[in-house]
Amino acid sequence: ISFPPLDIAARPFLGASASDIAPAKAAKSIDVPVLLVSGDKDKDARPFEALAIEEALSDVQHEHFRQAAHNELWAQEPMRYRRLVEVFIRSRLDAEAQTEGRPSPGAAAAPASN
Repeated sequence: ISFPPLDIAARPFLGASASDIAPAKAAKSIDVPVLLVSGDKDKDARPFEALAIEEALSDVQHEHFRQAAHNELWAQEPMRYRRLVEVFIRSRLDAEAQTEGRPSPGAAAAPASN
């Protein structure tokens, strides 16, 4: 869908027309792990768009929050959101360390057992 006035206004700022912006298409070129978080009430990235982005990514963990809008995802379930981010980052750091033959950062943070 194209809206010519928006296309004309967007081109100088974005380097493309608004109708050329396609997150799912752009996601195909991402080659790093992605934590994709979406919500039912998100009007900026509607659920069907989040699913299209998920399908386009090669390494993705998609978590969906019911009843959350775009800027409310973290506030809807703060503990769940925080845990998702922590686990995602820790797992990626651990995987990178393993690939490089280094000790896992998560192992260093683990409490010593007696």
